Amino acid sequence: MTDLYAIPQPPSEPRLSARSYGVYLHALTLPDGWFTIASLMETFTDKRDGLTTTVNELIAFGLVTAEARYDNNLRRTGYRVVPR
Repeated sequence: MTDLYAIPQPPSEPRLSARSYGVYLHALTLPDGWFTIASLMETFTDKRDGLTTTVNELIAFGLVTAEARYDNNLRRTGYRVVPR
């Protein structure tokens, strides 16, 4: 059986790109809304620079926040969807 998700209304910001909205919707389906650029690269065909630009757009519109996590003393930057 396939999981069903209710698709939220697009954010009220009309300048949000379709690519950013797609990544935002994908991030909403992730556990805790947590993701990294590397995990997005496993899902989407876009390269690191394009996905970084997309995530920065989501941060600028307040839809995502950047967070640092430490794994075996290595700092990793991850991103979390802002609850609405």
